Amino acid sequence: MVDSVGKQNVNLSIKGSKAKLNTKNLNGTLITKDTPIFMKKYDKNGDGVITNEEAEVLLADLKKAAGNNTLSAREFEKAGFGNKSEFEKLKTSADTKSGKTTIQNGDVTTTVTKNDDGSFSRVTHNSKKGITVASNYDANGRVVSQNIKTSSSSVSTAYNYDKAGNLIGTEQVKKDEKSQVTQRTKESISYDEYGHKIGTKRNVYATNGKLATSTTIRFENDAAGNPVKITGTTTNADGKVMAKKVETRQYKNGKLASAKVSSSTTTSSSVTSKTYAADGKTPISVVNDTKNKDGSSAHTEQTFNKNGKIATQHNIQKAKTGDVLSDITAKFEYAADGKTPKKQTEIGTKENKPYSRVSNFDEKGKLKSIDTSYYKRGAKVEEHYEGANLENRKGLVPSKQIAYNKDGSVKEITINKFDKDGVLIGSEIQDKNGKTIATHDFTAVDGNFDTSYQKGRGDCYLLAGLNSLRESSQGREDLKKIITTGKDPKTGETTYTVTFPGAKKVREKLLAAGVPEKDINIKESYTYTESQLHEKAKLAGPKYSTGDKDVLLLEVSYEQYRTDAKNDKADLKKAKPNMSDRDLEVALHVRGVNKDNLSGGKAGDAVFMLTGRETQEYQRTPNSNSTDNAVCSIDSNLNMSVVGGFKVDKKQSQQMDSMFDKVEQDCKDGKLDNYSATVGFNVSQQTVNGKVIQGGGHAFSISKVEGDKVYLRNPWDPTKEIVMTRDEVKKAATSVTLTPLNSGTSGNTAGVGGNGGSTPAVSGNGAGNNGGNGASSVSGNSAPVAGQSFKVPAGKGYRTLLAEALTAQGIDPTPENIEKASKQFKAANKGAVQTYKGSNAKYRGNEFLYQDAVVVIPKFQV
Repeated sequence: MVDSVGKQNVNLSIKGSKAKLNTKNLNGTLITKDTPIFMKKYDKNGDGVITNEEAEVLLADLKKAAGNNTLSAREFEKAGFGNKSEFEKLKTSADTKSGKTTIQNGDVTTTVTKNDDGSFSRVTHNSKKGITVASNYDANGRVVSQNIKTSSSSVSTAYNYDKAGNLIGTEQVKKDEKSQVTQRTKESISYDEYGHKIGTKRNVYATNGKLATSTTIRFENDAAGNPVKITGTTTNADGKVMAKKVETRQYKNGKLASAKVSSSTTTSSSVTSKTYAADGKTPISVVNDTKNKDGSSAHTEQTFNKNGKIATQHNIQKAKTGDVLSDITAKFEYAADGKTPKKQTEIGTKENKPYSRVSNFDEKGKLKSIDTSYYKRGAKVEEHYEGANLENRKGLVPSKQIAYNKDGSVKEITINKFDKDGVLIGSEIQDKNGKTIATHDFTAVDGNFDTSYQKGRGDCYLLAGLNSLRESSQGREDLKKIITTGKDPKTGETTYTVTFPGAKKVREKLLAAGVPEKDINIKESYTYTESQLHEKAKLAGPKYSTGDKDVLLLEVSYEQYRTDAKNDKADLKKAKPNMSDRDLEVALHVRGVNKDNLSGGKAGDAVFMLTGRETQEYQRTPNSNSTDNAVCSIDSNLNMSVVGGFKVDKKQSQQMDSMFDKVEQDCKDGKLDNYSATVGFNVSQQTVNGKVIQGGGHAFSISKVEGDKVYLRNPWDPTKEIVMTRDEVKKAATSVTLTPLNSGTSGNTAGVGGNGGSTPAVSGNGAGNNGGNGASSVSGNSAPVAGQSFKVPAGKGYRTLLAEALTAQGIDPTPENIEKASKQFKAANKGAVQTYKGSNAKYRGNEFLYQDAVVVIPKFQV
């Protein structure tokens, strides 16, 4: 290619044709028959002469197609190895001859292996954080393989090229910490005869090797090879279209001038328009309109300065009714260089109340303070953020907060105290005159589990379960037992241990299922030193809740349990291959676990882990195709509003009322004593500290029930009770849990899901849609004994009962033995076993037993 600065000659190979070009012979030189590929595009007049315009297009194409024999600074930067200056240091420090060279740059050690001609053969980067990036190159300096490895996963990518040097395919394999394949991706790339990309196809395969999604992209190019239309479509395994995207582009003088992108998914659609400066790269403006399936929408306009940095932004969000939820205008100021941020100002309204946020940066562009003003529960709140707290909390915990009354007078002042690392260590509450009225010490781990606020992670299920236990005297007693302190025998450092009563029972299940003890990862308890917990405390806000240190310890320990349980899931599957994925999660009490090992879960599982007591659940999964789904929203006052609602039949209503009645009876003396209760909703959006948080499942603790009123606490701010009617809860709830906290409490409450009728247990050795393997505190026999009658408790799946009965008789509950036992059971209990024929297709055809049915356990002959 031609270097416009260095005027260098470079040999190129395009579709088998070679051309040695420089600035002297590029323009006005006859094209020979040896380069016929150029004639179709660059010699449009057919006179064998390249014009100035044609030469410009040719030069651009040659630069794209050139195959270099060394790693360029751009490739180095694009691969994420460092910036251009670091690349130059690498080139200067590395021996230009063959062999290995090791370079230390901060926490990263880079090892470069070169060929005899000085070209790269292999580059490996090892960081002290345990991340290794190894790249291998071919003789032309192109990456042919790359492996990124951490302590918990690895990603390997292979690259394939055609003879002209075009990348024509990649294959990527992701593996977990046990080197088990979690995802495989294959991508193919096609080009036209001029080397311009015209299409790609990307297939993603699931753990089982089956196709999960497929994305196809088509490029339509102009005569100069610029893409003028890009069309993308993503389908699922069944071929159903999940997403579409169409982008059209306009060019001026060969540079991108504007673009319009129209995209749609199963939940929303959007149109984005962009304009660019004369260089075709620097944005001038961006306008986006998004419409969601539920009718809500958003409009955003952005402008940029000459350096491509955002200058202004105007954002409007509307509810499905058309009402404006927020209308914010932002202005961005920069230092003299036009790049380093100096100040950001946001002004507007949220929920028809004034809102403002001012962020200030130091001379290096580092955020140094944030001041916000918004309305909460009908009154103004002002917050100030600064220091190490701001750096670690990312603006989630204020250094100072002033809460006002609705008449505008000061109500109270909260001053949060942080150590030198920005860790929250306490807070002081002052009255309007600055007099201290309350203090909180967050430095102690004492098992008291003081107030804590959910922030950046989706562990509402855990905090709701915790808060539900904090409501009762028995629950608080249980919680105090799980925390112990000690000393590290080697260093003498204080240690904190969390013991999960539920983990002991899960370990027993794994051993009973045949998982070797040496392969079991989960532990009954998890221990952290003071310094380890302090490092976690630095992440409170973005990663963990803020407030009490006991709660932080619980979150960290529970996250590790779920991490270990994911490993045990594979071991249990190996021991019980017929168990479904859901049954495995039920057995381990980690329903909803995902890549983020703390976010996403069930409150019933959390309560079980904290108490070892089985939880009864009402569980209902929203149907995305249904028109009667509830739409829940939480406003800045933390009040819940419900639009629409599920069709709840008589039996489902009675089951939830039975749970509420038990809580109400327990609250007659003004406080909870014997139960833990939670409820879950699907929330379309909620406003937290002036910020609108978009949808997802959200769990609440139930603090009390009084007649028709159900009182809830939101983990975002558990100090305030939310009041809903029973009917509102019933038509909106996706789950309700009730856990008896002492042996004298009756737990005969059913937990069903689906649309109408009892939900049968999922086939296999796990429980049904109830979040556990049956209840422990129920009337009737505690175990199915041969020759005796047995009263079916809430949540006891039919096949689970058979498995337990077989085990009690010393018989291995294999699928074959369960089938044989089922025939004998039906013969001994004619008409007791029912077949689900309801509308929930997931469970249709499964067998189940009605709650409280009295059956006889036969002596099985298998």
